[in-house]
Amino acid sequence: QFDAWLDEEHWLDLADHANAMGRRLAAGIAASNRARHAWPTDANEVFAIFNAATVDRLKAAGAVFYPWPATSLPSTETLAPDEHVHRLVTSFATTEAEVDQFLSIMNGD
Repeated sequence: QFDAWLDEEHWLDLADHANAMGRRLAAGIAASNRARHAWPTDANEVFAIFNAATVDRLKAAGAVFYPWPATSLPSTETLAPDEHVHRLVTSFATTEAEVDQFLSIMNGD
């Protein structure tokens, strides 16, 4: 299995795709009024700040993402009482349609 993964640097293609999906997700969050970034996105991990209603809507639709400690935020970043930081991760298998669906649900469309 590793031979196929390493052959012609296929793993780099997979990583490039995961990172592209992370950038797509980050751009959608930046364009939204339902979430904001905790930090800039450099790869396939996106750290977003959602309010509780947005989290509930996404989870009810089956989205999987993870809470992140608010104590890791810069001192200049403040959260509203119902806001929380979450870590979202894209992978080599994440599709554009999945990212777009997540963003649509996030935005309440």
